[in-house]
Amino acid sequence: MNNVPSLSIIFMVIDILCGVLIPLLMLLIFHKKFKASIAVFFIAFAGFFLFSSILEGGLNSIIYYGDTGVYIVSNPWLNGLIGGLMAAVFEEGGRYIIMRFILKKYMNNDKNALMYGAGHAGCEVMLVLFFSIISYLAIAILINTGIYSSIIDNMTDSTLKTQLTHIAIVLSSTDPYNFLLSIWERISAVIFHLSASVLVWFSVKDKKHAFLFPLAILLHFLLDFITVVLAAKLNNIYLVETIITLASLLCVIPAVMVWKKYHKINEEEVKNFA
Repeated sequence: MNNVPSLSIIFMVIDILCGVLIPLLMLLIFHKKFKASIAVFFIAFAGFFLFSSILEGGLNSIIYYGDTGVYIVSNPWLNGLIGGLMAAVFEEGGRYIIMRFILKKYMNNDKNALMYGAGHAGCEVMLVLFFSIISYLAIAILINTGIYSSIIDNMTDSTLKTQLTHIAIVLSSTDPYNFLLSIWERISAVIFHLSASVLVWFSVKDKKHAFLFPLAILLHFLLDFITVVLAAKLNNIYLVETIITLASLLCVIPAVMVWKKYHKINEEEVKNFA
């Protein structure tokens, strides 16, 4: 069993640190600079975990179970359609429900829309860069110390043995720089979530802007759909990430237009933050 390159381990550590620092920096910047509410950040953080990780994740475990899941994953167009639709409906739906029913007293400060995006994206960043990567780091250390090989050799379950061996092969053969792509990908996601939060925020704040909610769903769906299809069709992961970043930046345009048109300076903004 080949060792995991030292550079891969270093980059995993960087991923893990970014998994904590990115959410923390967003929280501090939006609170200190824009006087947005800390409470909104943590409400959004919990909202993402509930609607995406638990509800969407639970339904996905049913949809992608067994042979049906194998068939869906083998078809990039179908996988992108289902995965994109699920993510868009659950995440934007959760965003809308929380803003509509829980954040009523925070609606006087439009900067809280950005803080909501920070909390939503921050939870995803932590799940992807911290909790996921830290498990890979632990396995990499076990591989390089020889403990992982001993564990596999003593296993009697052939299926589990094959799965763990596959993980070791992937970790040891992956280009170390690919681990840094996770940070790049999360930054693109942060850009989108800030934009989507602005759209949903103003759709909740005024019924005349209700069309912004389905727009957020549509943009979310298209971004996830494109991501899944491109990842399957293109062999160049750097090209894929570049396209996704550009797509995320395009989502900023309607968000900025909406912000400039509907945002109003409120004298209470500075007074009502916690």
